[in-house]
Amino acid sequence: EAMNAIKESVNPTPVSHIALLATYINSVIPHLVQASEGLDSIDPKVIPEDERETFTHIKTELPLLIASLKEFRALSDVAKNILGADETKRYLLVFQNNTEIRPTGGFMGSFAEVKVRDGVLTQLSVPGGGTYDLQGGLRTAKVAPEPLQLLKAKWEFQDANWFPDFPTSARQMLQFYSDAGQPSVDGVIAINATFVAKLIGLIGPIEMAEYGRTIDEENFLFEAQKIVETEYDKEENKPKAFIGDLAPKIIERVLQGDPELFLTLADHVGTGLAQKDIQLYFSQEKLQQEVLARGWGGAIVPSAKDYLMVVDSNLGGGKTDGVMEEKVDVLVNIEEDGSVTNTVKISRTHHGIQGAIFTGVNNVNYLRLYVPKGSKLLSAHGFSIPDASLFETPSPDWVIDDNLEYAAVHQTRDEKTGTDIYQENGKTVFGNWMQTNPGTTSTAEFTYKLPLNLLEKKTGVTDQLKKLVGLDETQSYSLTLQKQSGVLDRHTSVSVIVPANMQTMWRSQDLEKTLFSNDTDVFFGLLLKTNL
Repeated sequence: EAMNAIKESVNPTPVSHIALLATYINSVIPHLVQASEGLDSIDPKVIPEDERETFTHIKTELPLLIASLKEFRALSDVAKNILGADETKRYLLVFQNNTEIRPTGGFMGSFAEVKVRDGVLTQLSVPGGGTYDLQGGLRTAKVAPEPLQLLKAKWEFQDANWFPDFPTSARQMLQFYSDAGQPSVDGVIAINATFVAKLIGLIGPIEMAEYGRTIDEENFLFEAQKIVETEYDKEENKPKAFIGDLAPKIIERVLQGDPELFLTLADHVGTGLAQKDIQLYFSQEKLQQEVLARGWGGAIVPSAKDYLMVVDSNLGGGKTDGVMEEKVDVLVNIEEDGSVTNTVKISRTHHGIQGAIFTGVNNVNYLRLYVPKGSKLLSAHGFSIPDASLFETPSPDWVIDDNLEYAAVHQTRDEKTGTDIYQENGKTVFGNWMQTNPGTTSTAEFTYKLPLNLLEKKTGVTDQLKKLVGLDETQSYSLTLQKQSGVLDRHTSVSVIVPANMQTMWRSQDLEKTLFSNDTDVFFGLLLKTNL
């Protein structure tokens, strides 16, 4: 009925679609709950054998459907707010090319200034020169983060997403945007290029007659890079105009789609938000808190015990991250005294062919490990630091940004390995360089001690009562693995060594080489009994 109502609605908009669906969902949920309760009261044995599998399937799936509909109902108000149901919203829409990986997903080559009302774009402006168009308008000369000085000493908008914590990078983007004399916006939306490619796969190929080609899911990345980097008119100097020409055609196809496509696209957006291919930041505090609570904001998360985020930054390595394979091996060693030492090995394999356009060059990666605050580096090796002569030198009268100044206060450099060590977003950071030529594999390794002890004496009332009645002493260990947005091929394995004086009572996964993909953040946990 909802789908029919959407089909028959006059002047439909994405917001009206959401409102109609929410109305029908509101009315149907009580009936589904009643049906689920009814099914629970039935003994499957009374169902004819040839229908029993169907009955069991419905009984199992119905609670999941109800939960999904309730979630949609809860999200509908948030979505309508974002899409400008009550007022026109202005956003900075940033396109991140994740074949050139950067901390929040990819290099920001293009951006758009958009106005949206009722889910319909009322204005879309894509500067022909992309993010570089803002260079001339910047009023303040800022010193770039030291690794970025391999490319340029001055910090500018195109490199603003230096922090893997998306809210921090988004605020940095807005700071540069305002400094360039641009109008205020209600938020920042970052979208990875591979998400756009999959979107085109859902809506179908797009004819770009003015460029003499048809864009589909398979060729989008390659053709877009070729057009904006090599085929554009050098005199006109508007390499990013292709994005501005393509975007309206994508939007038109989306808005003209039937209700079934609307639901498919809504599911695609949901997946993009869950996997951080879309990241959101809003200036409205209440909306921003809602976004963070739902995991859509790309923020570095707090962790009770152990934490790891591996962050790659391609600095002058072409578009090679589309052909990079990365393996991360984490070995957690719990000692008998309760201390914990981690060894993290990163192996990067370059599957590009020497000399191939965009991918046949050396991958230059500034690698960072974000670990629990207070972790101590014990050893590190396997790095390839660019020659000091390749880095540009900032002018002494340029301004150091507050975020960088804070990190610099606490920053040290390990003399033996050249590893940068500093504090950021409540974590300790270890940073160093890896370089990988086409057809080769490079490996780096960090060993560090965590600032926690699993055998620390517990003084809580519950712990004292357990001890009094003779219950076993238990300890817990947990590891939060946070994904980096945009990484295309990374697998992480986790192994845990438990000492002889501790016994594993519960574990969320196997202790030896549990494999995780880079799709979402993951949690690894253990409950241990101490044999003291």
